[in-house]
Amino acid sequence: MQFTFLFLVILYGLFFETGILQDHYLFYSLRDPRPLFWWPVRTLVVMVGLIGVSIVLFILSRTQWRETVRGWAAGLLAIGVVVMLSAIALDTTSGVAVYSDRAESRILTFKGYQTESLPYSQVRYVTLGCKVAQTRGTEEAQVFYALHGDHGVTVDLQQGLVKRAPDSTWLKAVHTADSVLPALSVRREVEPRPDSASQYKGCVERFRRQQSDADKALVTEIFERPEITTLL
Repeated sequence: MQFTFLFLVILYGLFFETGILQDHYLFYSLRDPRPLFWWPVRTLVVMVGLIGVSIVLFILSRTQWRETVRGWAAGLLAIGVVVMLSAIALDTTSGVAVYSDRAESRILTFKGYQTESLPYSQVRYVTLGCKVAQTRGTEEAQVFYALHGDHGVTVDLQQGLVKRAPDSTWLKAVHTADSVLPALSVRREVEPRPDSASQYKGCVERFRRQQSDADKALVTEIFERPEITTLL
């Protein structure tokens, strides 16, 4: 029975890896007006719950409860299917949306949904950065970008640790927001802080080489603006 639940977890992961029916995700389909750019955000909350159930069933199957668990097989399977469908529905409500005048995010956390909406006119500073990391056995550059307003309001457009959208879409979305921000009144901060200016520039150059020719200029405009490079 525990392997059935583990199979459901794998199906759940494949659903989000393949992006099946992405345009019908609740985060996108319920938004009015529709954003210029958007992407779903997979959260750990539901996945942790599904894996937790599988671990509990595995432990029970190795104890004196194993015969009871087998007797509950049909009911547990039905519950598992319902739980997986509910998990998919929950995670399709999380995402990031970029409009011409604001950016929004809705993320499911262990404390509930965290919803943020930040007009570009209220952005006080931007954090952005680049680092080289191992991904599936190969080194690649990972970039980060977040908008910050008053009272701790943050809309994180991070693309590095968990890829949320194809790089081309993500760069166009970030450029839409970044190009609207007034350079003199909105400061830029580089995080994580590089050891040197050459390290940051080398990382950005590596990320630029990963992009198509049409998108290379966007990398320069976002991550190598004069007000950024002078801080290094």
